[in-house]
Amino acid sequence: MHTQVEPKKCQGVLEINTLKQFFANRSFYTQKAQQGFAIVLKNHIDKQTIEKIKRYLFNVGTHSLPAYHPLTSRIPDHHLILNHHPDSTITSKVHKFYFYPWNQNMFDFFRLFENIFTIKNILSDLPEDAYFNATAERDDFVLRCVFHHYPPGGGFIARHSDTVGIHQKVTAILTLSSKGEEFHSGGLYVIDSDEEKIYVDDMLPAGSVLFFNPEIIHGVDPIDEDRTGDFMDIQGRWIMIAATIKTARNTEAVTAIELEKNQNE
Repeated sequence: MHTQVEPKKCQGVLEINTLKQFFANRSFYTQKAQQGFAIVLKNHIDKQTIEKIKRYLFNVGTHSLPAYHPLTSRIPDHHLILNHHPDSTITSKVHKFYFYPWNQNMFDFFRLFENIFTIKNILSDLPEDAYFNATAERDDFVLRCVFHHYPPGGGFIARHSDTVGIHQKVTAILTLSSKGEEFHSGGLYVIDSDEEKIYVDDMLPAGSVLFFNPEIIHGVDPIDEDRTGDFMDIQGRWIMIAATIKTARNTEAVTAIELEKNQNE
């Protein structure tokens, strides 16, 4: 089955306070996600763990060289800096950190974030453990934790819609910073049916998880654009995306589309 990108609008935002609340009403939330609603699970990861993760990533990012690895085998975890890079599908200014299930890390990310992947699979009408044991050599899709750091001084990602397919009907984003604390302006938005921006970061304290259809038009407006800052500043907007991504052996899945770029062609 081919994956596709068909831009959609957000129909509203629903909040969940506990895992128990989600699992007791899983059919309701699955239906709402498929209807175009975004779903917020509040305060899922504790702040102490979040701070440790950010310090670890920042140290990795400032004490090792960025590197690119195609997803053809059991590649190492790595990081990349994208600053209006000409080869990027979506224009951005962001530092990305990639982690895969076959590598070890001190946080055991795929255990720590297992519930996020499980909920994402449920909302996507997949088995709860779908792709948990997938490998790049054998399978078309694998799990990945990718952390984003949007630095102060204008970190952003352009308005776009992402791929949807059998592997992923839902995007899952864990917030690792709080608007009003680590950053003050800009942030993640989705476009609603009135063509207005809903700034979901305003309702996402650190440790919360956002689930939504990846085709919903979204982007990150520049973070604290009016202040001095760069990739050497640990402040700014940090997130983790619990992703299911195509491997190099998969020649059918399409990629995201940048809407401004697409409209100008």
